[in-house]
Amino acid sequence: MPGASSSTGYPAALAPMDSLLSATSARTEITTAMIQNLMPATADGTATLIQGQADANGLVEQRIPAGARQGLLSVKVSRDGTETGYSWDLLLGAIDPPSKMTGIQARLNNLGYNTGAVDGIKGQRTTEAIRLFQEKYDLDATGDADQVTREKLVEVHGC
Repeated sequence: MPGASSSTGYPAALAPMDSLLSATSARTEITTAMIQNLMPATADGTATLIQGQADANGLVEQRIPAGARQGLLSVKVSRDGTETGYSWDLLLGAIDPPSKMTGIQARLNNLGYNTGAVDGIKGQRTTEAIRLFQEKYDLDATGDADQVTREKLVEVHGC
């Protein structure tokens, strides 16, 4: 689901699950996850409903219909026998340009490099995520998002 961001600024595929798992005990189990009400709706005017299960890392990967621009991610979490529901409004395909720190953070998060919140602040986690990305792609690993790094980030991310 690269390029998908929730209204909280987190990538839709990564941060919600990661946030839930890091905030809960080892006995937490994500029982269901679904994305619904994707817009535009299907050809007959009905909303799309996609259901999936989280893997052992808490990641839910699902294909999103082409042209979908918004939706709702709903997750049910079972903790010590109690089930709690969470939901996030999604803006799909909405990502800031790589010239902005929020664009860099969103792309890195979408690729699995945890920058923390997409807040435009280049803190320690963002710097470390940039450095790890640079190392993987044999760039000068400074932790700064220079032009070469931003171009490689766009190439790898796909936009």
